Parts: sequence; C-alpha cells; structure tokens
Amino acid sequence: MNLKTFKRDDVEAAMAAARTCWAELQIEDTESICQDVLSLDPTNQEAVELLFRSRVSLLSKGLPRGVERAQELVPQFDGDFEKAFFSGLLRENQARYLLDRRGRQASSVAYNWFRHAMDDFEEANRQDSTRIEATLHWNACLRTLQANPHCAPNPEDAEEHGIE
Repeated sequence: MNLKTFKRDDVEAAMAAARTCWAELQIEDTESICQDVLSLDPTNQEAVELLFRSRVSLLSKGLPRGVERAQELVPQFDGDFEKAFFSGLLRENQARYLLDRRGRQASSVAYNWFRHAMDDFEEANRQDSTRIEATLHWNACLRTLQANPHCAPNPEDAEEHGIE
C-alpha cells in the first residue's frame, strides 16, 4: 500500500484539520497530517511546529528514538529564536518525562536535561528578548528543580551547571 496524496491547494484545509486534531489531543493524527503537509510544502512553519510539538508530546509514551525524532525537526525552523526555543522545549519535556517516570533513579540525568533546556532558553532570549516564552520556560525549569531537591547534578558535574 502507498500513502494517498492531496493537492497543494488543500494544504490550508489539511492544516485546519491538524489544528483541530491538536486541540482535541489527537497527537498521532496531528503528526500524520503535518507529515502530509510537509511532503507538499517542506517550509510550512506551522506544520513544522505542530509536528515538533506532536513528537514532543509523544515523549511521554517513552517511544524509541522519541528525542531524535523531535530533534531532527529543530533545524527546519526558520529563525534562531525558534531553533533555540524549540530545542529547549524538547529538552525540558524530556527532563520532565525522566523525573515523572523514573524519579530518583534518573534525577541527575533529568537535572542535566533541565540545565541544557535552560541554556537553550537563555540563547532564545538572547536572540529575541521581546518574546517572553523562553523566560517563562526557564523559570518553570528552575521552579521544578527547586521543588525536587533530589534532582541534582552528579557531584563531578555540579560545577558546570550549579544553580545560584
């Protein structure tokens, strides 16, 4: 069997369907529709973002290659802010997955994911300080670390990303 295709004129209708699926938390359907759109319009930034967000949402399922599948989309974002911000969003979500699912066993690994996410959010803020999203996510990461004192670096890593 082969995938069915549609016309380039139908991209907007497909994106409307993707937005509806996303709003209804139909993550796999959103992912599939965005892949269809990107096969016709590889530079469609809304489709890249929704596909990225879908793949990040699927991290909670612990699927193999989940991080890599989302990470491969980061270079497709047009702007430097977006590249840094979405890279941070991916890392933040992976950290939360590790903390939620694996708890204390993965606390130092989760810490490292949070700190790298925070680095990405700082870079995004340097790229465009007028956009508040990166600051909000940086603060959320720090609050999570403060609320989970067991989520800490390995002693040999403490110097690199110590929280002041």
